[in-house]
Amino acid sequence: ETLAVRQREEDLAALEPLFAGARVVGERLATRSRVATFRDGILTIEVDSAAQRYELEAFRGPELLAGLQRDEDIPKVRKIVFRVGSGTA
Repeated sequence: ETLAVRQREEDLAALEPLFAGARVVGERLATRSRVATFRDGILTIEVDSAAQRYELEAFRGPELLAGLQRDEDIPKVRKIVFRVGSGTA
């Protein structure tokens, strides 16, 4: 295991609780989304449906990104990508 891989795993582990605990996306979306990947500052969030993806991209994306960027206790997020997938694990 390389240092870069270990760092990505640690970064992902630091970001996952923010979504699972509804701290970032709110209770309703937290139950329907999950952190999929985090690499090179790009956070990928998986959601249950295209409608949820649209809601997050169009209305909540900039707010979510700004909130993550203000939090100094987590890895630096420079972009959020939303994709339709299984949502919750």
